[in-house]
Amino acid sequence: MVKKVLSLESIMYRIRGRSARGDPQKAYTKKRVKYHVKALREIRRAQKSMGILIPRLPFMRFIKEISAKLCSMMRTTSFVNVKWQTQALLCLQHKTEDFAIDFMNDAYLCVAHCHRVTLMTKDYVVVSKLRVIGV
Repeated sequence: MVKKVLSLESIMYRIRGRSARGDPQKAYTKKRVKYHVKALREIRRAQKSMGILIPRLPFMRFIKEISAKLCSMMRTTSFVNVKWQTQALLCLQHKTEDFAIDFMNDAYLCVAHCHRVTLMTKDYVVVSKLRVIGV
């Protein structure tokens, strides 16, 4: 097998997206969107959406599990089989999602302030402390 040796000029043309002959080739990479722009777009879309983000059935199971734990902590058996109205569950789900979206948005502002992309535990801690203070 014969190896083809490329000249420096042809390598530079390939990097720029042209061959050594000067005719344009296909671009090697797409233009990348910055991650924080994509994350902010997703946050805005989630805030504008009117539908629910968490599926109903897992959320209902989660609420029933929490109510069962509360009943066991209170040591009462009268509220073990609590029935929930669908409107009450839907209202609770909307408020939970609103809180989660606002909390994540505030945490992401902390991330952007630190010039990072990754959301860390310390961002959640800072946001929760700022919310307790009332800033």
